[in-house]
Amino acid sequence: AYKLSEEHAEIHRMHLNSMCEIYIFVEGNADYIVESRCFPLEPYDVIILNPYEPHTPLLKDRSRYERFYFLVPVNAFGFMDNDPMEVLLKENKKGNNRISLPSEKKQELKRLLEVFKTGWQRRDRVASLNAYSAFLGVLALLSGHILELSRAELSESEGYEETDDMPPIILDVLRYIEKHLV
Repeated sequence: AYKLSEEHAEIHRMHLNSMCEIYIFVEGNADYIVESRCFPLEPYDVIILNPYEPHTPLLKDRSRYERFYFLVPVNAFGFMDNDPMEVLLKENKKGNNRISLPSEKKQELKRLLEVFKTGWQRRDRVASLNAYSAFLGVLALLSGHILELSRAELSESEGYEETDDMPPIILDVLRYIEKHLV
């Protein structure tokens, strides 16, 4: 869903969802509370929430407050070989609820959200398909970003670094391990 409002802080209360929530902050003066942690928000920061994880935005004033949020069943993509929700929730279990993207990825996220918003507001069949497609693009962008960070951390911690002189078979094995076991 897409929301734009000018609201009082009292309107937002700590709550739970029975599904995963992907919250994307667009504009305003707000932080986000998840359980007992408080995350400062910058435009296009993303908060990933597990089911039944208490959370609320913390609005600091009555300024414009714009955001997107998607409620997704945990196993919505369980039929896929590479479930994007699994990647997001695995990162969340480490206590990393907030994802701050680099500027070029924030621009791509912004573009995808505009496509989603247009489709969401028009509600005809083609526009709805465009909105679903944009949502899948958001999931791909976020899970791809997390996987890139995981690969970089693995490379730093394990001494694994792709080089031109590494035998191709070793590279293939390492990529397979990263994709399927990390």
